[in-house]
Amino acid sequence: MTVYSRQMYDTASATTAEFQKVSESTVSELRSKFIAAIDTAAKTAPAGTENAVAAVKAAVAAANKAYEGAQKAMKRAAETAGASFQAVSANATKSAKVKRAA
Repeated sequence: MTVYSRQMYDTASATTAEFQKVSESTVSELRSKFIAAIDTAAKTAPAGTENAVAAVKAAVAAANKAYEGAQKAMKRAAETAGASFQAVSANATKSAKVKRAA
């Protein structure tokens, strides 16, 4: 049972890591394209819209910071869960060995 649980955990961890890489790459690409679109729109915007463009850029920057913070929190949570699983798995293995020895 412990070996199976370990394999499931390893598979889930690998899948999560791959998903994070892909999502971070995709979000980064989309972010770059969106910023480029804002810059292009700002160049062709009528005079007097500089404040609106600056507000949009500030909102995008704030959203990016929030996203990055959420990503870091999710990574920490996954690391904590992984450490907890490893501790539980190690304890279960030790318990099983003690019971067999008895």
